[in-house]
Amino acid sequence: MANGEKRVGEAYVRQVIEEAGGFQAFSKQMGDFRDCQNRLDKERAALMEKYPDKWVAMGKDGVAAVSDSQLGLLADIDGQRLSRNSVDIDHLDTDPTPLLL
Repeated sequence: MANGEKRVGEAYVRQVIEEAGGFQAFSKQMGDFRDCQNRLDKERAALMEKYPDKWVAMGKDGVAAVSDSQLGLLADIDGQRLSRNSVDIDHLDTDPTPLLL
């Protein structure tokens, strides 16, 4: 692989799935996370108006946390005893840097 990238081994993948409670539980978690991502994307315009330049965590029931900083958001998520894997985290940047490809 290029640039020192490492391939994720099958044993590691099996460990992650096992720690999630098995394939069905892992698959459900991934589906729930994808639902959070889709909801955040769908509500992005309204969220940008309500929380400009803030960090937002979108959970399955809606906005789970909002903060001025990523560390503050993570602390709030942890304080609510939410799994960081159960929310989609994004910064609602009103002046994003253009990405040149």
